[in-house]
Amino acid sequence: MAPPAGSNALADGAAAAPPQPSTSGTVALGHTECDVVRGIGAPGNVNLSNNGRGDRVAVITYTQGQRAGIYTFVADG
Repeated sequence: MAPPAGSNALADGAAAAPPQPSTSGTVALGHTECDVVRGIGAPGNVNLSNNGRGDRVAVITYTQGQRAGIYTFVADG
C-alpha cells in the first residue's frame, strides 16, 4: 500500500524531532519500570544489568520533560 500523496515524514518534520515524554502520567513507589514507561512515555536511555547479588537492575533515564530524572528498579532474582 502506497503512502498518501503529498505525505512525507521527513518533510513534515516527524523524523527530525524525537517524541517527547508525556507529562500527564504518574509515577509512584511500587510501580514497575513498565508502569513508568507506560505512564510518562519513552525514556532517553535504558540500562539493564545485575548487581553483586545477581538481582536484575533497570536504570531508566528521562533527560527532558516534567518527570525528568533517573529511575532505578531492582528485581530480586
